[in-house]
Amino acid sequence: MSKNKRRVFKGQITSLGNVLKVYQDSAKERVKIRERIERLRKQLDNFNTKQDELGLIEGFEQSEAEREAVTELYDDVIATAITLLQEVEQAPTQTTTLRNADSPTLSTSSTAIGVHLPKIDLPKFDGRLEKSVAFKDAFSTMIHAHSGLSDIQKLHYLRLSLSSKAESAIESFTISEDNYKAAWDQLIETYDNTRALVLQHAALLRNTPTMTDDTAESIRDMINHMQSQIRSLEALGRSWENIANDLLASIAISKMSPGTKREWEQTLSDTTVPKIADIFRHLRNASHRCRTENSTTNTPVAIKNRASAASDTPPRQTPTRTSPAFPRKSPTPPWKVSSPRTARRQTFVSASQSSCKICNTGYHPAYQCQRFLDMSVKNRLQATRKANLCINCLQGDHATDKCNGGKCRVCHGRHNTKLHRDASPREEVRKT
Repeated sequence: MSKNKRRVFKGQITSLGNVLKVYQDSAKERVKIRERIERLRKQLDNFNTKQDELGLIEGFEQSEAEREAVTELYDDVIATAITLLQEVEQAPTQTTTLRNADSPTLSTSSTAIGVHLPKIDLPKFDGRLEKSVAFKDAFSTMIHAHSGLSDIQKLHYLRLSLSSKAESAIESFTISEDNYKAAWDQLIETYDNTRALVLQHAALLRNTPTMTDDTAESIRDMINHMQSQIRSLEALGRSWENIANDLLASIAISKMSPGTKREWEQTLSDTTVPKIADIFRHLRNASHRCRTENSTTNTPVAIKNRASAASDTPPRQTPTRTSPAFPRKSPTPPWKVSSPRTARRQTFVSASQSSCKICNTGYHPAYQCQRFLDMSVKNRLQATRKANLCINCLQGDHATDKCNGGKCRVCHGRHNTKLHRDASPREEVRKT
């Protein structure tokens, strides 16, 4: 019986979706759409109850997969219905406003009668950092600041506007009146990073695509790309002097090795844009530190200890020169002998280029792994635990309780910002 009720509920959702595709506006049709929406909302709770019962029969995983599919269909159809009603209800108001603005009386406004503004699509955002400011401004103007929309309607619009990584940032928020503000704040906190925004636009400016030919289109494309990034930096409050600094900082950061870049990022405590002088200062200090560590390993005492250890090792048995089974090898040419500096460099490269513990296909830290960044926050946490990485800094050479790294920039908890979840993040970390 429960399966039949589930089938009926899905059929009613599909039926409403089909009605919306061929909708012809009238006062009567609007009332019918509202009644269908209300009936489906009342049946949603009953559907979830029946789905819980089926979970005991079908199995939890199968039941939850079915619940998710039906809920996704429900959310999509309801959002489409609400959007359609709002569009047809606001159209007369827009026409009247145009008439009143164009002329003081209705009798002289005949030229405005029948004028309809083109449909304005919702702004879209897929998580690309350089697009976050434009999306925030557009959505704030159209939806967030709209006094005629309820919070549940705004949340529907927000979910319809997001895709890819941006959508996963708020996927844990269910459609309810109380969740819109929390979802909007979560999205803003995720992408409102001045340093990351500035450096991203500086990198795009620095990596302006080369013209493919000498046509007017190629010249115009190059100019448009550069001016677009410059205007974006100016919109972030960057002066020409600041932009010059940002370009130099972007160049320096792009040339750092993974280990040096990771050490530099751990010195940052906020989202302010770094100055090139501060970057140079950090690199000089890192250079002095490496030089000190290298000189310590080559002190007379250290050399004596290494020689003593070598003398304790039993001599290796070598074949006689006259043995035909072991022909004499020519001495190694002097240009192939590794110097101490070369050996240290090789050791450093092999240590810094360890395979990523998340994707096992690249030589990069976990927090730069594209597969890791494409995951939802929940799956990131699971992947971090599976790879035995520190929850706080995403490195694998120590336990979380021994980590000296910074804290989450959102809640200041003892976990990485990329693992922050709005619901009880500290409790999640405590389980580890």
